Amino acid sequence: AEADPEIILQMGVEVGSCGPRVLNAIDRLVARGRMERVLQILRAAPRRRTALEPIWQRVVTADRLRAALESVPLDRDLVAMFTARLGERAIEPLLDQLGETQDRPTRAWLLGVLAGLGPAAAASAARRMPDSHWHLQRNLLVLIHRIGTCPADFSPLELQNHAEPAIRREALKLSLSSPGNRAAAIVAGLRDPDGRVLMLALAGARSQCPPGAVAALEAIAADRRRDPDVRARAFRALGRRPPVRIDRALRRLMRSRLHKAWSTVRSIVVSSARWPGSGAPARAGGV
Repeated sequence: AEADPEIILQMGVEVGSCGPRVLNAIDRLVARGRMERVLQILRAAPRRRTALEPIWQRVVTADRLRAALESVPLDRDLVAMFTARLGERAIEPLLDQLGETQDRPTRAWLLGVLAGLGPAAAASAARRMPDSHWHLQRNLLVLIHRIGTCPADFSPLELQNHAEPAIRREALKLSLSSPGNRAAAIVAGLRDPDGRVLMLALAGARSQCPPGAVAALEAIAADRRRDPDVRARAFRALGRRPPVRIDRALRRLMRSRLHKAWSTVRSIVVSSARWPGSGAPARAGGV
């Protein structure tokens, strides 16, 4: 009769042997759906027994990670253990599952696992971007932003013309964290028809207003059809420019009949601006 594969594995672990019989026993146990038992035996082994590393390598493979990712319900502990042992070799199976799963909590969890794999995961995400559906593109952008390292051969600016507002928003967030892309991203965002993209761009401009954004900010501030809060944010962003530049902008706005809303303007302009004809600085806006 054929020996019990579990007994063979236990004996191999006890003596530190990883010969063909032990490896074959592992394959038989896994084929019978007894992966958890295999892991229990390996975890119970002395931690310093380096001779067991070939056994671990036999057990933890990218293909078995894929199988674990496709199991229902998902065993998160098992996937996390496989990922910890596989390292960067786990990235592709995890990204595949990120694109396949329809479960939102699972996608959020997978993003966290992938983020823990660092710049290598960001690079793989960037490579997948062009051929992915926009739903996955959004998550790939979120992943790169969360990792905090934008691959050198990838520019999120290219996606700020995407048809989907959700993609443009995530691309703008990523661009704002990149000094090389920040100015162009703000200018593009200020012209975006999506309100949420616009608000992100205004926030970026208020933090650091690039010269190329001034004209767009003046146009937003002067547009009486816009929401007052949006116009107020444009004024605040303009307040990051030198006072003489703000004087010029205010005079231009006054000539466009915004003097009727002067009291409103006065309450929202930041303290760095000086009012035309007055000798005192304007008080800080607080909208």
